[in-house]
Amino acid sequence: MRFFRATLALWMLVASPVWASTFTVTNTLNAGTNSFRWAIDQVNLTPGPHRIAFNIPAPGIQTIHLLTDVASISNTVAIDGSTQPGYNQNGGGPLIEIAGFPAANSLLLKTTATHSSVKAITFNRWGDAALNISADACSLSGCWFGLNNTGTAADSEGYGVYVFGKHCLIGGHAPATRNVFGGMGSGIMILSPAADDTVCGNYVGTDVTGSVGIPMTVDCIEISNAKRIVIGGPGAYDGNLISASAQAGVEVYSNPPVTNGDGVRFYRNFIGTDASGQRAIPNLGDGIRLDQPYNIIGDIGMGNVISGNHQSGIYIDGTQNSHDNYIAGNKIGVSADGTIPVGNFYEGIYIDTSNNNFIGGSLADGSGNLIGGNQDGIYVTGTNNIIQGNAIGTSFNGALDLGHRQVGLSLYGDNTTVGGLGNLGNIIAKNQYGGIRVHSLENPIRANSIFDNHLELGIDLMDAMPFGVTLNDSLDGDSGGNYLQNFPVITAVSRVGAQVRLQGRYSSEPNSSYTLDFYSNRQCNALGNGEGESWLGAVGVSTNASGLGTFDVSYNLIAVVGNIFTCTATDFIGDTSEFSPCAPLASLTAADAGPPRFGFEAPLPSPARRSTSLTFTLVEPSRVSLVAYDVSGRVAAHLVEDRLDAGPHTFAWNVARTPAGVYFCRLRAETESGAAETVTRSVIVIH
Repeated sequence: MRFFRATLALWMLVASPVWASTFTVTNTLNAGTNSFRWAIDQVNLTPGPHRIAFNIPAPGIQTIHLLTDVASISNTVAIDGSTQPGYNQNGGGPLIEIAGFPAANSLLLKTTATHSSVKAITFNRWGDAALNISADACSLSGCWFGLNNTGTAADSEGYGVYVFGKHCLIGGHAPATRNVFGGMGSGIMILSPAADDTVCGNYVGTDVTGSVGIPMTVDCIEISNAKRIVIGGPGAYDGNLISASAQAGVEVYSNPPVTNGDGVRFYRNFIGTDASGQRAIPNLGDGIRLDQPYNIIGDIGMGNVISGNHQSGIYIDGTQNSHDNYIAGNKIGVSADGTIPVGNFYEGIYIDTSNNNFIGGSLADGSGNLIGGNQDGIYVTGTNNIIQGNAIGTSFNGALDLGHRQVGLSLYGDNTTVGGLGNLGNIIAKNQYGGIRVHSLENPIRANSIFDNHLELGIDLMDAMPFGVTLNDSLDGDSGGNYLQNFPVITAVSRVGAQVRLQGRYSSEPNSSYTLDFYSNRQCNALGNGEGESWLGAVGVSTNASGLGTFDVSYNLIAVVGNIFTCTATDFIGDTSEFSPCAPLASLTAADAGPPRFGFEAPLPSPARRSTSLTFTLVEPSRVSLVAYDVSGRVAAHLVEDRLDAGPHTFAWNVARTPAGVYFCRLRAETESGAAETVTRSVIVIH
């Protein structure tokens, strides 16, 4: 709510005033009556607010070539290139071009007057910056910087815009207000004492179509020692396109660091892609580089697409005092529609010696990040970071292969929380190597959905033997990732009525307490120890004086995915083990053991806000029951009770009035011969 109040206040600040005078430019001369230089001089003679309009009597684009600096603007003025006859805000670009002289330190235009604005002008061919905004509540819209007058190629040497003022608006909330920056140093530099500025709706580093990179030689946007800057916004056109930098897309730093509440906020931007978000136009550095604390990247319904960059998607530099950042609702290393990898070359998120960052949120409310297609999904070397509610290597329904080239998570920092009960678990799947590599200590890894990771384990505790199962040892006294916590062993799996019963033992430190988490899986990891596709629940276990404990737990079959069971152990300081060896359900019936009688696809979409589609294919005519249950086993919806013919079938489940949460859709098909099969798929409902 604070964001929207601040945005409303900003719109009020930059609202157009009533003009004291209008000075009209009627020629393209460097100086003289009715020239642009003359109009600036007239503005400075008397207090405003004034307006500079254009009415140059010639068709097409009019180029005003300045041979020397113009005077700084000292009284409030609106410089309005849209007044030139023939201007069309819906296409074609500015008709007024102001070209400078590329001598060192040449500055085209500077304003020190509050509430000034510049609209619909192309600026190019200068040495320092096109525009210096050293006043508050100024706005800039519909302009092109560093491009030729067709917006297709670079035509500049300097920087774009310096912003020193407060409550300034660069861009706007509709396509007609978009500024385009290309082919220069940095496009936008927001510098102290700037504060409470908004940059939204711009293209930075591309041509006017947003489909071709016009490379910047430094960062696209640089924010230094400024407070409460917003990059993007909540509206459909508020996000910026930030691509084709030779360094970072956006770099944020401050010295001394800002305090809580003063960081930069990023909403709905495309960083490292084209305007469609489907194809890379890479920044050669990181997409976003944070060298200060307390920044916010995305939120529910306002996430960014940060993909295609040549280094990390997001780099958090703790050595430069960046900590306590919040990253939620973004697509990192994937396309804007979340269906294909558009990977960053290195990590999706690199937390470098940085502490107390929060990555994601909940699977139930859309705060989780979709992270795929990178080298590693998240690489952590700081401490006390939290990673919850994200999809890492796959879509949120677990169906798409968006796997990383190495692993989902690499943990080198202590006290990293991965997942949690309720809807806090991550989905970590389809990564080329493993799900999680643990090199550090006291990292609780609980209630995640970890499956279908290739070549390595779902959780791999790293020691001198870098990859593979770490065997249990007597009394669990060794060291390594998570102290090489011993894993439990499931010794028996059986059906008891409508439940599955899991029995086993745990050997670890004597007279100690542990939490065991249980999972079901459709398949076993190739190395023998399992993964954890569907979390079933947890139980506490205590060891005796010999370091031995036992468990005997049961779970409703409607919560079970597949017939392979595994578990992990977590000690009281948060060290989680690798997954146990796979334990299959022993009491299979003849019907269970036969070939599948139907295929049941993952629900789409999931998460679902209004409805989700449930698709299955019957091998032969069958009596079908399709029922949705909540996590406690209560019936949420009876979806199908009917005899259906062989072939594909799709049913929609309207979840608009269904409470948010995780649901299990249980499909049972019984053939005319009496053979039956049951398969369960999960779906997440959000609102």
